[in-house]
Amino acid sequence: MRRLGLVFVVAAVMVGLNGCDFVETEPGPAVAAVLRVSILSDGRTAVLDARGSVGEELRFFWDLGAGMFEGDPVIQHNFGIGVFPVRLMVAGRGRTIQGNGGEPGGPPGTVSGGTDLIEAWTYGVVDTAGKNTPTAIIFVHDIGGNHGPAFWASTLVFNGSQSRGTSVLTYRWEIVRVDSAGNPIPYRWASQPEYIVSDKDIFKAYLPGPTCEDGEPYSYRYRVTLSVRDANWQEGTTIVYIEVK
Repeated sequence: MRRLGLVFVVAAVMVGLNGCDFVETEPGPAVAAVLRVSILSDGRTAVLDARGSVGEELRFFWDLGAGMFEGDPVIQHNFGIGVFPVRLMVAGRGRTIQGNGGEPGGPPGTVSGGTDLIEAWTYGVVDTAGKNTPTAIIFVHDIGGNHGPAFWASTLVFNGSQSRGTSVLTYRWEIVRVDSAGNPIPYRWASQPEYIVSDKDIFKAYLPGPTCEDGEPYSYRYRVTLSVRDANWQEGTTIVYIEVK
């Protein structure tokens, strides 16, 4: 017998990133990622079903916690016991506009020939534990629906509302720019690392990226930490890293 898991449906059109150039999507065939999660009777194995996704010539890319891989629209995986966020990206055909030397939304350049892959994302949670201790779950996206892990310098939405716990949770977010080793570092114009903190389950924050000046890195790396605590002062913490270009 299968138990129906939690399903998230979030469709996004990715914006291409290339230093100071940009790529914008032009209206084209709809692409939407749809994910259905169910747990098999062994209590450890999940069936992840993306056959409800919408688009032309779709390809399916999964992230079960160890990186993205291309797979079938329906896969099974033995997760063991725990609470596991999963990501699905589907890629279908659409058209793009190439621009350069400006900001996203600025004057376009030439229309690219033919059609390109348009990406859409959704997230799900596989819960085989039913445990009593809190679990922090982080989703990040921009206002255009891009779910990363790479973003334009822009206002991003940080969503921890799907975190798990047996009572009302309190939230503590911390976001900071870090180096490749995960150590906090300042922006070029600052002398000390700058931290963004929040106690909301969902909030928005602007994250700057590198300028086009010489010596700037291709992207800024950020560490996003969410800690959740229940009424019994039990706590769970999750950390993810994102890139801003």
